[in-house]
Amino acid sequence: MAEIIVADDVPMMCQLAAAILKNAGHTVYEVHSGQALIKKIQEIPEIELALVDIGMPDLNGIQAAKQLRSERDVDQLKICFVSGNRDKKTVVEALQNGGNDYIMKPIDPEILLSKVRKLLGITDQAQFASIPAALQAEIVGIPFKATLKIFEISEVSAMVESPFELTESSMIDLESTKLNQLFEEQAVLKCKVTRCEKKKDLFVSSCEFVGMVDGVRDKIRALVIKAQKLTEDS
Repeated sequence: MAEIIVADDVPMMCQLAAAILKNAGHTVYEVHSGQALIKKIQEIPEIELALVDIGMPDLNGIQAAKQLRSERDVDQLKICFVSGNRDKKTVVEALQNGGNDYIMKPIDPEILLSKVRKLLGITDQAQFASIPAALQAEIVGIPFKATLKIFEISEVSAMVESPFELTESSMIDLESTKLNQLFEEQAVLKCKVTRCEKKKDLFVSSCEFVGMVDGVRDKIRALVIKAQKLTEDS
């Protein structure tokens, strides 16, 4: 995935955007001023995208973007402003001074990832490459046994079948004995249920991985690349 820098003078806003991007597989750098943004990009030319707040100290986002654009053209660096400023004049000024796009705060994760994919030229197919699976898993951390089947998996999500309904937008923790064996460690997959539909006698749910550590994501990515299908006998 891409190397991305997030610049915002409010650390919590940096951490929020960074968490969303890291969960999608990107490498993320965080800075809190315009000068620090310019310095970091000069130090790491591999950075492809900058997400820039406008109201930063010492050098605001528009001034920083203007300087960056004088050093790197649009093919080398994409710049997207992320700001709560909805003033039309400010938006136009930002886009005229190096910005490729503009996202309004508060940050919506789906909008952010969609904009990032578009700016980086990443297709949905490339980002969500998956393989079929037939793995038993359990929802852990609840007072009763709840078993379901993972029938498709990628580095960012899993599709599951269950005899019971999963509440959309709820958080669940999944654990698969087979995946633990393949990972050679105990890995609880924290998921957000993004969709649940009833099909005949079963419920089919889409579960998006949340807060996954890089090591586990790398192992799932390796399995997706190498395997044609994951089963209990793989």
